[in-house]
Amino acid sequence: MYVTKKLPMLGFTSVLFIVWICIFLIHHNCKQCNILEELGIRCYQPRSLSEATNNKDDSNDNNDGAPTTVNESESQNETNSASHTNDCNNVSNIDIFHTQKYEDFLSKMKDINLGDQQVLTAQEINKLLDSLGCFLNKKKARLIFYHYNKFMKKLYRNSMDRLWTAFISAALQKGIPQPVQLYYWKKCDDDMMAYFVDIDGTFLDKFRSYLPKGNILSSMKFFSWLTNYKNLWMKELEEHEKKWSNSLKENLDNCVKW
Repeated sequence: MYVTKKLPMLGFTSVLFIVWICIFLIHHNCKQCNILEELGIRCYQPRSLSEATNNKDDSNDNNDGAPTTVNESESQNETNSASHTNDCNNVSNIDIFHTQKYEDFLSKMKDINLGDQQVLTAQEINKLLDSLGCFLNKKKARLIFYHYNKFMKKLYRNSMDRLWTAFISAALQKGIPQPVQLYYWKKCDDDMMAYFVDIDGTFLDKFRSYLPKGNILSSMKFFSWLTNYKNLWMKELEEHEKKWSNSLKENLDNCVKW
């Protein structure tokens, strides 16, 4: 009699155990989707150079508006560009992503200790994700998104740094004068900046809409949301970096033909 009554209970316990295992595996896989790879942080110089073009006289333009001072010596060009590079650590870069939408997001985090507000490494962000259980509160979600968002912005700056390094190296080899360098770089800088500031604002809006009315949300759904965020950001970044890499190369090649 005792054995007969116990069998249904054992079956129910087994089902619960299997369900728990499934939840654990899904939860683990979602975390794996959000693992970030660390990218080296390099000095971000291009912002100051693009702003410097505001002081240039572009009255002598060719057909596409580029200055035509192509008879400057290559040695002078290298000296000017090197002087900008040497000032890299002394330049105070404005955070282009610090918009009103970002201010509104930060206003919801006044009760959260953000530390020194430095960009966390990929390993540190992955630790934050690994520390979560099946559920988290909105305070924790905001903290994770805050650091995740800063990391995505760092990837943008690294992308700009790669573009600049390749561009200035090719420009110096071809003997392109600095005013022409700055003219073409500003086109790239302005386009990338406007596009990704806009995307960042869109994701700030989406995150605000994503948070539930209550205080508790599912970790699995949160991981899925972060995955979509990361994938779209990386996709757009890769496409725009490729687009401007080709465009800058083409512009430099055309300069040599003048």
